[in-house]
Amino acid sequence: MMKQILNEWREYLDEQHIRLPDHTCNITFKTGKLVDLIKDNKKVKRLRVPSWSLQTDAYLSNDPNNMASVAYCHNEPIAIVALTTDTNSRRKYGLLNFFVDSWHRGMGLADKLFLNVMDHSSHREYVIASRGGRHMLEKHGYEQVKKYCAYVDCNVYANKHYSGESQP
Repeated sequence: MMKQILNEWREYLDEQHIRLPDHTCNITFKTGKLVDLIKDNKKVKRLRVPSWSLQTDAYLSNDPNNMASVAYCHNEPIAIVALTTDTNSRRKYGLLNFFVDSWHRGMGLADKLFLNVMDHSSHREYVIASRGGRHMLEKHGYEQVKKYCAYVDCNVYANKHYSGESQP
């Protein structure tokens, strides 16, 4: 449904002779510690993430458990998936958030970035998410568990990649 709406919007803009961004770029990906990705490209921090949690101190913290995967087009960050420390919970769960620039949606970027981040999440026993994050976790086979979540409209999921090692 979203792809159809996006395609109709692009067709409308084309009919109105409004130029769309260049979609012929070679998309590259980087995955690693969130603070390192921000240091590497300050524009990563400015991605408009529609989530207060990525705009707070947790997003900027030096917590070595904060991981992210970022997609770039012509060296400009266009999408991010982050797994940050949930400091509001009594437990240290991973808090899943993601954002894809509106002009680059429908290309499967969120899925690819999500899989990259989760491949590096073995230190997180649980992941919490709401709305789109819930859908992403369930789509990829993560099972919801009955654990406390400090946020409204959020769920806790067991991390399939958890290695059993305690967090640093």
